[in-house]
Amino acid sequence: MPVSLEHCSCALALAVCALPALAADSVTIDLTSMRIANGVNQTRTSSPATIDPAFKYFVDFSDTTMVRGDSGLLALTYPNPIPLAQLLESFSPGSSAAMHTVAINPDGTHPFAAAPQVVSGTSSGVTITMTIGAQIDAADIATFSITQVTLSPGIVGSLRFTAGTITISRGCLGDFNNDGGVDGSDIASFFITWESGDPLADLNADGGVDGGDIQAFFEHWDAGC
Repeated sequence: MPVSLEHCSCALALAVCALPALAADSVTIDLTSMRIANGVNQTRTSSPATIDPAFKYFVDFSDTTMVRGDSGLLALTYPNPIPLAQLLESFSPGSSAAMHTVAINPDGTHPFAAAPQVVSGTSSGVTITMTIGAQIDAADIATFSITQVTLSPGIVGSLRFTAGTITISRGCLGDFNNDGGVDGSDIASFFITWESGDPLADLNADGGVDGGDIQAFFEHWDAGC
């Protein structure tokens, strides 16, 4: 019996819809409406978007990430949205570096959790401490979390994200200087970092910077990207 074009189109549409979502080189998580509140843990996921496993990831807040006071003293101090970077710097100079980090995944598999970033400081009599983290589960879905939040004094209130995203993207471990290629400049960059004992040189993620990291680097450098 002949099959109509309309029937074929419907069947094709159903087949496409039944396919699983394809993983990608990056995922973006919307932060809008997340709160920073005393004792409140919050998470957001990239679902249904997924990301392929990698040996290195970049974890970046967008430059447009904005927060404002949501209640209490913070609502009076920050009645209008301000950049998250500005807020962090006002509490602890240099802490905005937590908005752009590199995470090493020595196994190159999921699940994986990036090292949590602890932000802590005091501004205008208000003290804030919180832990921010990014994870990727076994289904390749990424999660961003804000946990262990302490705000004091008790009347300080809370903060809310009014805009912004966090993007987790795959990187190449051999491209140590992140210039898009694997060449001699990566070797020089790695050894400068390694000799200083910088944790970024702990490529095997064993908690130390030693000969094992040199071996790990050259294995990935030889493999290219």
